[in-house]
Amino acid sequence: MDLNSIILYLNAIGFGIGGAVTLILSAYSDYWSRKHLLVTISIAVYGACSIPCYWLQRYTLHNFDALTALWILFAVLTFIIMAVLSMYIPHCMRNIATNESSLDTKGNACC
Repeated sequence: MDLNSIILYLNAIGFGIGGAVTLILSAYSDYWSRKHLLVTISIAVYGACSIPCYWLQRYTLHNFDALTALWILFAVLTFIIMAVLSMYIPHCMRNIATNESSLDTKGNACC
């Protein structure tokens, strides 16, 4: 099989799974009050999944299979992180605007 077709198949699989998981996670996180934990967990999982890439440097079939699985995992995690950050940044901006509107001209909280 050609390497370009393998990469295209992996991208398609990652896009499909990532889209489905992102939709489910987005629907759930709209009602979750601790969105900062979702961002922290997503980034930590993404970093933890990059560690096995160091040990997969030899050219063997086992390493190739493991790297293809990691490719799909990174594609799914990338979609999730992009969606989470797209939700979290406007959430923070809304909270800042709400907090600023509740302060008077001297920076003290209003009643």
